[in-house]
Amino acid sequence: MEKILLIVLNYLKIEKYLGISMGYTIELSFDIRKRGDITETCKIFEKESSKYGCELFYTNYEVSGYNRTMRRCHYVMTFIFEENDEIVAKFVKFVKQQRDIKIESVVCENSNINIMYASKQYLNMMEKEFAKRYCHERRNGLLYNMESPIMKAVYAKN
Repeated sequence: MEKILLIVLNYLKIEKYLGISMGYTIELSFDIRKRGDITETCKIFEKESSKYGCELFYTNYEVSGYNRTMRRCHYVMTFIFEENDEIVAKFVKFVKQQRDIKIESVVCENSNINIMYASKQYLNMMEKEFAKRYCHERRNGLLYNMESPIMKAVYAKN
């Protein structure tokens, strides 16, 4: 029952978001087994993202495995921002300073969805057709908005 309620609440938040014409979606994740303070981490990121003008924030769990072996046990946080490259880039820099937090994807959502960055883990979970297209575009320098401050922040070394 709680699971259904959580899905409905997330759907309502996304439904509210659909009124926004353009923006960026950033998905972050961390391994629950390595970083056990889920509530505290969530609060830190929620507070920090609101400083940078986050319009919507929601979370999910991703758990997968085979038999008794857990392959993935991650907590995923999704942040939706208005289209403001500099402010989103500052948030990405904050994220990169945090230990054990990984950027799963950065997506620009305007009239269509453009993946600006996808981690290896994210690519493995994507449908093969879309993953191949992303890899091809990345190899050839055709990714959406490649010269933006956000992309420079994502690829910057700490």
